[in-house]
Amino acid sequence: MKKDFLTIADWSGKELLQILDLSKKMKANPKKYAKSLEGKSVALIFEKHSLRTHVTFEIGIKQLGAHTVYLTNADINLGKRESMYDVAKNLERWVDAVVVRTFAQKNVDDLAQFAKASIVNALTDFEILVRQLEIFSRYKSTWALSKERNSRGSATATTYAIRLCY
Repeated sequence: MKKDFLTIADWSGKELLQILDLSKKMKANPKKYAKSLEGKSVALIFEKHSLRTHVTFEIGIKQLGAHTVYLTNADINLGKRESMYDVAKNLERWVDAVVVRTFAQKNVDDLAQFAKASIVNALTDFEILVRQLEIFSRYKSTWALSKERNSRGSATATTYAIRLCY
């Protein structure tokens, strides 16, 4: 089943917490998940270049057993050389998912609208989705420690954000 990851607002607090819990389990036992994406292919479209995002997505996807293909703006020229519809329809024939780091949120939204492959927003000028998850992950850890230390469970500025997910 296709599930896109376009904006944080598309996911419920419960779903976001499930993602964070799964990522914690995967980090604790990477060998258990080493074949989770075996036989899958993921396109990485990076209109905006990045060292950390490129390397972490590519290595992470490969560690889960999938193959990646890295496409820069020079390779694909989103929506210019070919329409977004054509890009989406071609990629869906070859890959199971597309990770996109681009300028316009509309590019991510259009790919998701037209493609049968799942679309993951790595960054747009509108939202840095993967960074938000990383921040929520830290807040969740902070909240758990805060809860242990404070039997009354009073909210602090750093724990308030994760409580919004509940």
